[in-house]
Amino acid sequence: MLTGRQILAQGMIIGGINAKIEHDQYGNSIPSYGVDDCLYTFRCDSDEHIYIGPGELVRLRTLEYVSIPLNCAAYFWPKSTYTRMGLLASYSPIDPGYQGALFLYYFNCTGKPCAINCDGGIAQMTVHRLEESVQGYNGRYQGGLNAV
Repeated sequence: MLTGRQILAQGMIIGGINAKIEHDQYGNSIPSYGVDDCLYTFRCDSDEHIYIGPGELVRLRTLEYVSIPLNCAAYFWPKSTYTRMGLLASYSPIDPGYQGALFLYYFNCTGKPCAINCDGGIAQMTVHRLEESVQGYNGRYQGGLNAV
């Protein structure tokens, strides 16, 4: 598995940041995103908090884009912060050769509204090196387009 720094160094993240931010200038804890030891944490492509009502499903798009090399495969995971709040999330593999934004779906399983903080991380990605390069993804979702 590649480290977060290797993921950035190999150009797999487009529009990302270099380091995880944990505190503001006053020492207040803020949501984290960016590089961790073995993953990269993605931000949401929104300027506002997103409120999810009980029983509601929302689709979030990442601010960053990915470019997965043909000799790697990745996994896109929801942040445990939101699953602890009672949000059920999608997660999926990311095929070698995929380029574009990533999408995550959160469903509110609770009886109360939940908020997604778009200033912080919404999902994480781990990257695994393959033994050999493959042909690569060339499906209808290439480029983050046509996502339902």
